[in-house]
Amino acid sequence: MSAGLIPLAPLISRYSAALATAPLLTNSVTAAGLSLVSDGVAQKLEGGDYNVERAAWQFVWGGSIAGAMLYYWFAFLQYLFPRARESVLALIGKVFVNQVVMSPGLNGGFFAFVIFTRTPPKLRMPLAKRDAVKAKWRQDLLPTVIRSCLFWSCAQSINFGVLPPRLVTFSTNIFFLIWTTYLCVVGNRKVKST
Repeated sequence: MSAGLIPLAPLISRYSAALATAPLLTNSVTAAGLSLVSDGVAQKLEGGDYNVERAAWQFVWGGSIAGAMLYYWFAFLQYLFPRARESVLALIGKVFVNQVVMSPGLNGGFFAFVIFTRTPPKLRMPLAKRDAVKAKWRQDLLPTVIRSCLFWSCAQSINFGVLPPRLVTFSTNIFFLIWTTYLCVVGNRKVKST
């Protein structure tokens, strides 16, 4: 092993211990960090200068909304479908409910959050911004939900049905990083004028 490489086993072990002792905090911090990285990748793909304010809001979204909400959501799904690892029907049900409920809500919420936090007047939602949210949803929500369903159905089928439980969080984080990069690009894309 190269002297410059960090051994992964101890890091995964510490991360698993943090998940066991403080799952909500660990999930929130992880989602915040991954969201920050995802937005950095998205900004690099888009070209232009790095927008620190945009990245900071992405960090907030990841930690407070995505990380915390998904922690409770996945616990609820586990309650609804406790046999998803043993039953193909339960696995299909779990993936289906996840996509039907989470995809429109989370993706639509992200688009609204981007407009709310980055379009003047920031942190207020006058009528013009509400109209901007509706226009964004009309333009990008349906294609994003379709892509989300395709991407996350595959990802969650692997997570909920194939991987051993000790690898699910790691795998979900990798999928989250990829999806959030895509979502940052789409969420920050301007609405085309009609």
